[in-house]
Amino acid sequence: MTTANELIARALRLINVPGRGASLAPEDLSNALLALQELLDSEAVSKQFVPGIRRHFFTLSAAKAIYSYGAGSQFDLRSDDFGNFVGDPAPIQLESGFVRQGSTITNNEQVNNYRFGNVGTWILTGGMAISNNVIAATLAVGTGTVAVPNVDLTGATTYTLRIRAVVTAGIVTIALRNNAAAFITYSLDASGDYQFDIVWPAGTVPTILVTSAITTDFSISTLSLIKRGLERLALPDGQGTDYPLVPISQVDYNRLGIKGAGSLAARPYRYLYTRSAGSAGDLRFDQTPTAGDILAFDVLVNTVQVSQPSDTIGLNPEAMKWLRYALADNVSGEYGKSLDARQLKILEDAWSQLATSNRRINTLGVDAGLLRRGRWSINTGEFR
Repeated sequence: MTTANELIARALRLINVPGRGASLAPEDLSNALLALQELLDSEAVSKQFVPGIRRHFFTLSAAKAIYSYGAGSQFDLRSDDFGNFVGDPAPIQLESGFVRQGSTITNNEQVNNYRFGNVGTWILTGGMAISNNVIAATLAVGTGTVAVPNVDLTGATTYTLRIRAVVTAGIVTIALRNNAAAFITYSLDASGDYQFDIVWPAGTVPTILVTSAITTDFSISTLSLIKRGLERLALPDGQGTDYPLVPISQVDYNRLGIKGAGSLAARPYRYLYTRSAGSAGDLRFDQTPTAGDILAFDVLVNTVQVSQPSDTIGLNPEAMKWLRYALADNVSGEYGKSLDARQLKILEDAWSQLATSNRRINTLGVDAGLLRRGRWSINTGEFR
């Protein structure tokens, strides 16, 4: 897939920057990356540019009707539990949702603390350290070892190993081992997202070893091992009962006579979702849930966000052509240039094709309160 760095270089060539045979200056790359981030983030909320629908699901807490929603351990509902290398941000909007009773969430991740929120079960030696959500060593000899006791040791299961690394100097090695003997080793000498499919052979005491040398300067923010074809978290099929949720407006939420704690219902029926600065979401229910209930939402999330030049851009082919020309048009003014008439026509045609492929059904309608009379709810003791 195309990386942000590759797309930036191709986009700037449309306006002859930095010129034939010249190398792109670091400040040009940095400025273009910021422009690309702005472009992706702004278009991710439009009707035409639909980055993707995902399903998020969480175990709810009793006596709690207001939840923070976003990427990070500071949030009640962690959106970054979903996604591969980079976890999902807070949703742009919630498409539909339900509360499931009588089921559990299955975790298929094999690596404890795979995104390094804390040390967990990792064993560190030398200059290797875990802090600020990375495992890293700076020009120091060190090792980091984690046991993966739940892998299949029959030699019949294929796993997907995902690594998100920033390598500034030297080589960092990742060794998969049985009983302290490596059966496969990966040497990473460049920053990027790495994905390998491996078969864990029969053996005993399975571990993963990260090794740095005195010449190595690196950090790893994700080291994940999941059975191939599975998501990190999954909801079992055919378990539990689903109760649909209905979105309401801020006005309708304010009009509720009883909210949250102390309500009479056993589960939420309606919800209000808003996003604030910093991609943090706020989710409010009309009723408190029962402990152990599972909340599931189909959400629109910006899965195409990039944070560094080596990040891959997860867009369909129809969007990549438009993005290249749109980025060139966005930054051309900084160089005193502009796209010519033919390039602008290509940009417009690419946007039309993108809009056609991503056109969504119009879901606008009349407020339900105008279509029917209110009814008395025996669950909440109020008119709806």
